Amino acid sequence: MQQFISSLKVLTIRQTGDTLHFNDSTFIQVFDAGQQAMTILVDVRGTKLVLAFMKNDVLSRKRIQILEMIQNMPNVVKQLGSKKIDTVFKYDLSKTNLKLIQKLDANRLVSVCEYYDYQQLSIKPFLSNQQFNSVNLSGAGLQAAINFIKQLISSIKQLHDHNIYHFDIKPENILISEQTLDFKLIDFGSAQIVDQIDSSASLLIEKAYTAWPIQVTELFSSSRFDSQHGVVLCDKFDTYSVGCVIYYVLMNEFLQFPMESYTEQFSSCVSIYGIVVADLISGLTRQNMVQRYTLQQALNHPLFSAPKSKITPNSTSKQIIPRLPVYTSGQNPQLRGRQYSAEIIECKTETTQQSVNSLFSFTLSSNADFKHKIISKLRIKKSLSFTDLHFTTRKYPLR
Repeated sequence: MQQFISSLKVLTIRQTGDTLHFNDSTFIQVFDAGQQAMTILVDVRGTKLVLAFMKNDVLSRKRIQILEMIQNMPNVVKQLGSKKIDTVFKYDLSKTNLKLIQKLDANRLVSVCEYYDYQQLSIKPFLSNQQFNSVNLSGAGLQAAINFIKQLISSIKQLHDHNIYHFDIKPENILISEQTLDFKLIDFGSAQIVDQIDSSASLLIEKAYTAWPIQVTELFSSSRFDSQHGVVLCDKFDTYSVGCVIYYVLMNEFLQFPMESYTEQFSSCVSIYGIVVADLISGLTRQNMVQRYTLQQALNHPLFSAPKSKITPNSTSKQIIPRLPVYTSGQNPQLRGRQYSAEIIECKTETTQQSVNSLFSFTLSSNADFKHKIISKLRIKKSLSFTDLHFTTRKYPLR
């Protein structure tokens, strides 16, 4: 295969009958012919490969650099090699094929990646023996989806640990095998390496990695809420996208806006999958990026440690009250009139109450500042539980 990659330095495009050849490969189809790159599928002696022809510019060189950096990471596309095209020869091409490759000329870069015979991410691979028009996942299918979600979050976090941010996480850029449920994150055309900390406080955090996203898909982008003059917090941007992807997989529909606790989407998710699943998605897609979960918090979420009985589709009766102006009407007069972001869950079963307790403990353990405010203002012990308060607060107090 390396011999074929090396040969791309001199690219010969020829047509034999109706068949188009790129050096020793046979053209199969075009995947994408966008402004950034023309991506095609070819066959090289029985092995399918993806060739991405790009301009020889800073963005393309950065894209190739990122693909080189991540080639040993799990669940991401693997680049086999890249080459700068010095010379291009074209022979016996039809008008259709001439139009197809008219922009392919010398001084281009070509990236050669593995091909995966996978499908675009959707709910379908997790439905197992259920009908595709099923309302929601259950049983083994739901557990498989939960496992996938954890692997996805872990893979994105590993990218972030290497200062790589994808900036275009969406179902189209996640390919999954319907047979094995293996998946690959693809299309790093918008990805960036951000290794310089922004010490400004303009984004509410004193030290953070910030960047200008090159292009975004609005439904999976938080830039409409987050950006300050086009600048976003890198990790929180990808985190929001991950939350939208999880919602899409489980609910089989797009999340149009952040899944705050007062939204119809939140209530619907709770009614189908329970409060634990809904909390993870809500935490990842919070409109306020300071309140939005980090990927590490997401990995520590009770969803991934809860017994299977707690993440099965929820059939229990409960009442979700979206807003709580004060913690209590009479127990603590000092708290009257204070506005807090909170949720009330009226539990009807033991299992639901335990799930809410685990979320409450998770929130306190993952945010020391919030824990201090709750404990000190209510003047209660650390053993505070759902049954003590009859409600759970999940987010920061509003200042």
